[in-house]
Amino acid sequence: MLPDCQGSSITLFNFEEPFAENSKYVLTSPRSLKACQVVGVKPVQLLCKPLSEFENEYNGRLSYDLILERFQRHEQRRLGTAEFGLSFFSKVVGIYGNNATYNYLQGKA
Repeated sequence: MLPDCQGSSITLFNFEEPFAENSKYVLTSPRSLKACQVVGVKPVQLLCKPLSEFENEYNGRLSYDLILERFQRHEQRRLGTAEFGLSFFSKVVGIYGNNATYNYLQGKA
């Protein structure tokens, strides 16, 4: 167990929970990490980028409305990416059952 996530695995289902905020890892669950790898998603792409980062990045170069629009597009992509990973993970569990999921994701099924 990793001390910075208080003994709990950080998965696609709970990576935005408060206990995971201070972890240096986005995900710690091998199955969630493998699901991201299979669908071509880097776990860091799942993290929320605050509006303030967009403001700092584009300050003086774009209007606030355009900054807000970029933030909203980024957030839509991020949430879509997380949903895609969750959907894949759920389908694998549904098809193979929870016990066989690990073997499937390890390429053993």
